[in-house]
Amino acid sequence: MSQNEETAMESTRLQKVLSVCRSVTVEPVLLFFMFASFLTFSAFMAITYDKSCLDLYDSTFCDNLQQDAFAKQHKQQQDAVQTESSHWIMRSNIAMTVPATLSLLLWMGSLGDRVGRRLPLVVPCAGAVVYSICNLINAIYMDASPAFLMIGSSFHAGVFGLSGSYLAVLMGSYTYLTHLADPGKRMMRVGVAEASMYLAGTAVALLYAMFILPDIKPPDDVVESPPRGACCRGVCLNPVRDMWTFVTTAREARTKLYLALLILVLDILQFCTTGEGDISLLYLKRAPRNWSYTTYGYFSGATHCTRGAAVLLLLPLLKRVTSLKDTVLIMAGLVSKMAALIILGLATQDWLIFLVVAVGALQGFPSAGLRASMACLVDKDEQGRMFGIVAATEGIVSFLSTLLFNGLYPVTLDLYDGLCFHLAAALTFVCLVIVLWLHSDLDTGNVPYLRLQEAKSED
Repeated sequence: MSQNEETAMESTRLQKVLSVCRSVTVEPVLLFFMFASFLTFSAFMAITYDKSCLDLYDSTFCDNLQQDAFAKQHKQQQDAVQTESSHWIMRSNIAMTVPATLSLLLWMGSLGDRVGRRLPLVVPCAGAVVYSICNLINAIYMDASPAFLMIGSSFHAGVFGLSGSYLAVLMGSYTYLTHLADPGKRMMRVGVAEASMYLAGTAVALLYAMFILPDIKPPDDVVESPPRGACCRGVCLNPVRDMWTFVTTAREARTKLYLALLILVLDILQFCTTGEGDISLLYLKRAPRNWSYTTYGYFSGATHCTRGAAVLLLLPLLKRVTSLKDTVLIMAGLVSKMAALIILGLATQDWLIFLVVAVGALQGFPSAGLRASMACLVDKDEQGRMFGIVAATEGIVSFLSTLLFNGLYPVTLDLYDGLCFHLAAALTFVCLVIVLWLHSDLDTGNVPYLRLQEAKSED
């Protein structure tokens, strides 16, 4: 090979690397923010469990409760701690979810369509920093009553909740991403974003969103200059009007039906995921499993790692080398999630619980496919409102999920403590049926607009 050919190959490789780097936009924000959120959530659950135990019993008893033999001998007391912890987690989730949902419905959703795509990412990052400080103070004073957790949660509601919480970050990220991505590559790009949710830190996300991420402004003909004195009307009423216009806009063929079904499936999955997350630590700490926080950390880390790897590596590979429709990949992910929930609800031995890590590796596929498909059903200047509605409905179902799972789990402890996981598996099966119907309708050519998913871009 001549020197000129080697130089040309090196130049080509360099151009490919630079092209990949230039294609990175909002993924780091999602990566940094969600990793910090996962860390915060796990730490908050551990703090809640320990504070609940210390509120009911002395520190010696709580230390001994970590031992298998002692926990089996004092199962009634362990169940009391589990019940108390579940109730505090439920109250905290309510304090966060209600204002976040209202925020998304009233202003955050249409903010990106009217002002720019960057602001909806900056606001919740700033709120998350304040919320993390509140949690840090609670962790320092472990002997304080668990009621003090609600001070942080109330502050959370006022600062982090009204800023949209993690729901606003998801909404802003997916809106930004689908605005830029070609229709045929949307599932892969959203899949990379899904994978990026399993790494990094909130503060870096804030700095990146404020100073590095390029803004996307609406077209000049979309921006209206309000008359003097109309500031309040523009800020308060226009976003609500925009949301109402989006919902009531006439659309071709069965677009609204497909959009509603996609949102329904995503909301059911959010319902199951929220409930699973609320009770998983309590479930795994209960006898006969009696997991330590360390073991739970290994399990949680392995779960997130395999899901992220599957979405980041396997999903793009399948899209490139096969002609599988997005709905097929979504169904594969639903089957994976359903099987993992069934096994987890039955598992009493460590090896069986860790089997869930492998079986549930494809759980990230449905969210990526559903969000990418939704983006194909609306115009680009409507995507902020659409993802705002999606995030708001996810907030509502998260609120309902925390009420149901945290209310049902303590009741089922004496009967069958894996019931909640199997309930989630049954709901996932409902999602599978809906997506199967959508898949069959795709084959008949009834899907409107950009044929929902198979708008192939030219590579």
